[in-house]
Amino acid sequence: NGWSTPAEVRSGRGAITVSGSPQLIATTVSAAGSTGMLMAVPVPGGAALLSTVEPGGSWDVEQLPIHSEVDAVPLLAGSVNGRANIDVTYREGNHLLDIWWWDNGPWYGPALVQWKN
Repeated sequence: NGWSTPAEVRSGRGAITVSGSPQLIATTVSAAGSTGMLMAVPVPGGAALLSTVEPGGSWDVEQLPIHSEVDAVPLLAGSVNGRANIDVTYREGNHLLDIWWWDNGPWYGPALVQWKN
């Protein structure tokens, strides 16, 4: 039926203060048909992972293990061998770093993002 009206993203603790731009919102759909959304957001002193299963409702906030100022935090949700995981990449100075977790597991990293020829 078209786009909803804009609404401020809020957590159960109130408004969320951001210091950069959110990037990609990852979505999941359960067998029951509910939609889950994830969004990584730069916040003062690091980054946070926001999640909700009710569009337009309150978001849960988890502080990510990033302890530096970042401008943008791309989020990639996927699956490895049928196991759900999330990767978060961010820039610290002139380095790209990555943290990740298996669904509902502990965070791993940070590790430098490196490409091999």
